[in-house]
Amino acid sequence: MPARQPAQPRRTSRVGLVIVRNIDPAILSEIENLVTQLGDPKWDNREAASKRLRDLGLAAKPKLEAMLKTSKDPEISFRIERLIAALTHNPQPGEQPQPNQ
Repeated sequence: MPARQPAQPRRTSRVGLVIVRNIDPAILSEIENLVTQLGDPKWDNREAASKRLRDLGLAAKPKLEAMLKTSKDPEISFRIERLIAALTHNPQPGEQPQPNQ
């Protein structure tokens, strides 16, 4: 009796999956607008902008760091520093914390 070979698939396919978040180029202008709102005279607007930036997660961090260097408004600087700290130490679900540099 001849040895039986296991059945071979007719075709082998390799599939790669890449998940990219926040790739929309408009996100940078949204972040700039939100940072401007961090200095809004109304507390509710400042809080809403902070929440939205937090919701954007680590995608917002590089732009926040860049804008912190140029900000002349102490309220904006204070809020950006808090956001960067929160994003670094408590990232959104599914994101990895970034080490301090």
